[in-house]
Amino acid sequence: MFMIQFLKDSVRELKHVVWPTRKETQKYFLLVITLLILFGTYLFIFSNIFSTIIFGLKDLFGLNLAGNTSINSSLTDEEIDALFSDEATIDITPEETWTGSESETWTGELLPETQSGATTE
Repeated sequence: MFMIQFLKDSVRELKHVVWPTRKETQKYFLLVITLLILFGTYLFIFSNIFSTIIFGLKDLFGLNLAGNTSINSSLTDEEIDALFSDEATIDITPEETWTGSESETWTGELLPETQSGATTE
């Protein structure tokens, strides 16, 4: 009963709404698109300016902004690129043994589907 009354009231209120004309809708649409383009351009320009400043300061002072210098200081640019490439592989020989904790030990045995040399993705 309350739901039917609510729907009737909603329809009645929608009749009071003043809808924008086609010309007004086009004007507001163009305004929104223009503001999006301007704001996107603003963000692009200032992002490039700030990144140039930050990387310039990094080069000027020789800072490592990545944090831990002991991990990446021994890697060359080619090695870093290889790490992030899709073609990077890690060779693990079956003789290797890894102890993750006192309760679990990995003996280097491969799963049956990977022993044939096929890679799973």
